[in-house]
Amino acid sequence: LGETYRLAGNLVLAESNQREAIELLQTIPEVDPTYTAMARHFWGELNHDLGRLQDAEEALRESVRWRAKAEIPNDLEGMYLEVRLANLLLAAGKASEGEKRLNDAVKQMGALFPKHPYFADASESLGLLKQSAKAYSEAENHLRTALNIRKEVFPPDHPFVLRSTQEYAAIRKLIEQPHAQTSLPAPR
Repeated sequence: LGETYRLAGNLVLAESNQREAIELLQTIPEVDPTYTAMARHFWGELNHDLGRLQDAEEALRESVRWRAKAEIPNDLEGMYLEVRLANLLLAAGKASEGEKRLNDAVKQMGALFPKHPYFADASESLGLLKQSAKAYSEAENHLRTALNIRKEVFPPDHPFVLRSTQEYAAIRKLIEQPHAQTSLPAPR
């Protein structure tokens, strides 16, 4: 049953009808925790794409809950859902919860999947968050991790590698700036 709904949802998405896909995903019966989590995840992503952040947050929270019910050991997909939810919470101004979820996910993923592209995504998110908080040393570590993983996994001209290279160069530039240049000159 879950597979039928997943295929139907993919067909609707292939037609680029996001609103119809959301309606379909909302009707999926809660039979199997893994399929229900996946459906809620897609539902959340579609709502996010449509700018409906509150609905997206609700759907991603449900997805995380359903994924936990599946009781999959060392669940990489579940950890990545936490990253997606954390990023959404940060975008919605819920910094404390978003940062905690992101930190927890990065720790788990780093311990279990230190070379996986999902860990690179999570490290990048945390690095950019630390950069915005002016915690440049922490930001550099996370952005370097993301860059190194992506260099190992993707070809040098891949967009993820190029983006990580730019982000890492930007944090290095911030770190290397002399503090004297960042302050305003004294008034005359």
